[in-house]
Amino acid sequence: MATVKLSDEALLAFLQSHPRFRDRVASIASAVGNLDGDLTGADTG
Repeated sequence: MATVKLSDEALLAFLQSHPRFRDRVASIASAVGNLDGDLTGADTG
């Protein structure tokens, strides 16, 4: 797959025009960054 380079402004414009996609990206970023502080490990449940 080819790498696509977008400026910050172009990426922001894309996300603003696709709110459902923006919400999904925000959810993934939150999980990856553990922004809620509730993740302790991949194998704990």
